Amino acid sequence: ELFLRIPAPAARRAAMDSLALAPNHTSLEPRAVVALRGPDPESLFFGAHVAAHARTPAALAALKKIAEQKLAHARADDASLATERGLWWAQYEALEVLAQWEGEDAYPLILKRASESPAVGAILGRRYWTRVLPDLLKWAAGKGAAVERARNAARQPIEPDDAMSTRATLFAAVADAKLDAEVRHQLALKVGASSDDAQAEELAKRHDAAKTDGERLIWASALFVSRRPAAVPVLVRYAKTDPDEFRRKGALAQLSDMLGVEKAAVLVEDKKDIIK
Repeated sequence: ELFLRIPAPAARRAAMDSLALAPNHTSLEPRAVVALRGPDPESLFFGAHVAAHARTPAALAALKKIAEQKLAHARADDASLATERGLWWAQYEALEVLAQWEGEDAYPLILKRASESPAVGAILGRRYWTRVLPDLLKWAAGKGAAVERARNAARQPIEPDDAMSTRATLFAAVADAKLDAEVRHQLALKVGASSDDAQAEELAKRHDAAKTDGERLIWASALFVSRRPAAVPVLVRYAKTDPDEFRRKGALAQLSDMLGVEKAAVLVEDKKDIIK
């Protein structure tokens, strides 16, 4: 009642936070079904989450009925009316909940909706990383909506095991200049986060061998996020000599965080600029 009757954002956040604490129980089925049959986007949005707690066949069927509808717009902002934008987000939320609920069984439907809206790529990246990665790389070599879909998928955080199991593919993609630069940057962060000491040393070699500033920065992103010893000499060079002030200060801040303020100061020989 709070969510549906009081449109204030604070009230709706409180209702969603409370629902997140609710245990799964079949007694929630009638509420889920009624909400998912409601006329307004708010009812559909909330009903999707109630259905996830009901976990009954009837609740799943009602949820699928929303998720199976074609998205009317590629993006919520493309809708001219507020109600249309709300409906778009309600359908997106239904897809998100369905992906969590059905897992691999929901993948074909999520992929189909992603062909209608690049934004749904985020669900694919978040919930189906290992399965969607081959398609993600194809999209990243394309243009327009395909690249946008790839970026949305690549930006999502993934499980460490997924990063480790796909690391070789990710490494090759980071090195592929034919792919979209933003996608490569996002994949580089995942490569770096899953690197051990020896792998970080390889990242440092790739950085030093890069022919352009853009290539160096992509490999630097992977190296720095690894936080391995191999990153320290490169961070020192950035902190001391990079012409971009923002990058100099960023490198200095990471050195201070990794090694301590005093040791970082000694390495860059510039105590007055250390961020304390």
